[in-house]
Amino acid sequence: MKEEIVKNSYYELHVDIRKNRLYYTIKGYWQSASEAPKNYDDFEKAVEKLTKGFDAVADLREMKPPPEDVANLHIRTQKLAMAKGLSRTADIVDSSLVNIVIKRYDRESNRFKQAFATIEEGEKWLDSYK
Repeated sequence: MKEEIVKNSYYELHVDIRKNRLYYTIKGYWQSASEAPKNYDDFEKAVEKLTKGFDAVADLREMKPPPEDVANLHIRTQKLAMAKGLSRTADIVDSSLVNIVIKRYDRESNRFKQAFATIEEGEKWLDSYK
């Protein structure tokens, strides 16, 4: 059962403690990191509820390629997740441009992920490791 951590016009964070899974949805275009000032703290609050080895579903279908300060924020949250024990991520994408942007984040955070077109496909992949 998913527990909502935060839901706003920029992002949503949920956790499923039973599955040890983080759900992160990024919405639209963020002009600057200041538009989502609590993002890092909310992300930290979410991962604190999970145990080492947790996995994640990142729904990026509504995400637009961001400016540099927002990209740096996303990289920081990925590094935080890795430090807290993230094992793998199912990225849900439908834009090759967003996929290119995400690859840069992955290089900088060393995140292990696979891209999928639907949440169901991503969850099936993650569940295959349980």
